[in-house]
Amino acid sequence: MARQPIRETYDAHLDLWMDGDAAEHAHAFVKQRFVLGPRGLELAEAAPLALDAMDPESPAPFTVGGDGFRNKQFTDVIVVGDAFAPGGQPTRESEVRVRVGRDVAKRVKVFGPRYVEGPPGAPRFSAPEPFESVPLDLHQAYGGVDPRAVDPDFVAPEGLELRFDGPGFYPRNPFGRGYVLHEREEPFALPQLEDPSDLLTPERLFVRDPRAWWRQPRPAALGWMPANVFPRCIYFFPGTDAWFPGPEDGSLPEIRDRVLAPGYRTLRAAADAPLIHTNFYQEAPPELTFAELPPGVPIVAEGMHPDGPIGFRLPAPPKVEMFFDGRVERAPTRLHHVVYFASRNEVTVTYGASMALGRPVIPGVHAHIPLAMRVEGDRPIEYETPTPKREILRAVMEAHAGTT
Repeated sequence: MARQPIRETYDAHLDLWMDGDAAEHAHAFVKQRFVLGPRGLELAEAAPLALDAMDPESPAPFTVGGDGFRNKQFTDVIVVGDAFAPGGQPTRESEVRVRVGRDVAKRVKVFGPRYVEGPPGAPRFSAPEPFESVPLDLHQAYGGVDPRAVDPDFVAPEGLELRFDGPGFYPRNPFGRGYVLHEREEPFALPQLEDPSDLLTPERLFVRDPRAWWRQPRPAALGWMPANVFPRCIYFFPGTDAWFPGPEDGSLPEIRDRVLAPGYRTLRAAADAPLIHTNFYQEAPPELTFAELPPGVPIVAEGMHPDGPIGFRLPAPPKVEMFFDGRVERAPTRLHHVVYFASRNEVTVTYGASMALGRPVIPGVHAHIPLAMRVEGDRPIEYETPTPKREILRAVMEAHAGTT
């Protein structure tokens, strides 16, 4: 059953932060939805929290767009929408910009449909066709899979399905188009979204050696970054990397631009490295991840509406209070992410807040855990203490006794 917001104008969830077998911290999530009206953002009917990342029984715990990552250290800005031709008139090329504060945080060059033409040894790009709109997602960006790649040293275990990785996958974006290892005789589609500072050219089209993937253009998109894309994937478990790992020095663009640290694989393999690094929980493109975004910061999208730039200022965070053992604390909030649905003029914001309990509690052992939260002075939201395991066992034994 789909989750329903707990209140009319916000959704909230309260849970315990397990420190081994016991919990010594409580954590809360609050999500608000706004619509962009004539006077700016207006609080609207709540959108439900997406908490699959917290649910161990979820069939897809790392689906993009989750609200349940407690350990987010930075704020993600996600922009969901389309690139529109200026003034609604079909065009062959345009550019989209996202501004956060006074700076241009991300630029995307947008092309109409294009194809590779000419003989295999001398490819050329067709002129872009006119377009009215293009979705700003990874499927339209540079990337993809070339199934002709073969790793002579790899033998797939019986029954293994290579859904997310392989020698022919472009590690930065296996969902896109244009990643081609060797010449092809038939025409094929080119990406419609590119980084204007790192464009694909006929000279860069054929990768030749799949080990050289890191020399290719980086994908340009504004939405969520899935768990299996590079460089986010390297923060999952120590040893997780591209099928063919790239260099660990400044020749790798991600290191040159300080997205990754030099020697990142060595750092991840260190004995004291966390199993899942906190950077794994950041789901925005690197340019749209911020250490801090205070209320009032403007976020503007250019090229995502036929009538011109659209934008808003970040709202003030909600007041969150947490209760435990009769103690009340104002819990500071951290802005986890801002999602701007440009075509709908909607914004959702998700915050996290935490509280040190002062003593350990154990769900499944304690019959009642006196924990609650309150948002903006609203009526409290009680923590739902799990049924103690001894009561579950007793019920099972009584049911079994009644059948014998």
